[in-house]
Amino acid sequence: TGSISGTITDASDGAVISGATVYVAGDQSYTQTTSNASGIYTMTNVVEGGITIKVSASTYTSQDVFLNYGSKLALTNHNISLIKQAFGSNNYVIVLTWNGTILDLDAHLYVPDGGPTEIFTGSQGDIAAPPWAQLDNDETTGFGPETIRIKQSAGVPFYNGSYGFFVQNSGAGNITASEA
Repeated sequence: TGSISGTITDASDGAVISGATVYVAGDQSYTQTTSNASGIYTMTNVVEGGITIKVSASTYTSQDVFLNYGSKLALTNHNISLIKQAFGSNNYVIVLTWNGTILDLDAHLYVPDGGPTEIFTGSQGDIAAPPWAQLDNDETTGFGPETIRIKQSAGVPFYNGSYGFFVQNSGAGNITASEA
């Protein structure tokens, strides 16, 4: 057996979430844990293989994270970002996280609004006006999250065409090792 640990954060601004509940789905042999004041959680005695970690916190949507634990004795920096319940209402939310082997990955979204318009660090968009999409958080120091919202509600146009999301490696290292 081994352990899994990481930090629970708010997807919109990267703030840590204390008191989040974390447990392994469908297996009562694991003890439920909560994130501490620094947002850190630790699960011990985890048996190798595929497991689903469930994470929940007040005012946030619950998150199920599948993890192929393999034969590692300790999996650290398995960070999880939660979306505020209010963000999920009439919005599509894209959250980018990674394992910290690269310090700066950047989320980009192409909106087909006649341009197309690109949403990224240099042009963060606007959720309340065209292009009805916005980069909420740009993390440059490690694990994410980077969060983009697309508004979809009455009175907001849905642009014909394909929306495109991609990740740019703005740091040093191989992006395939980032587990983005």
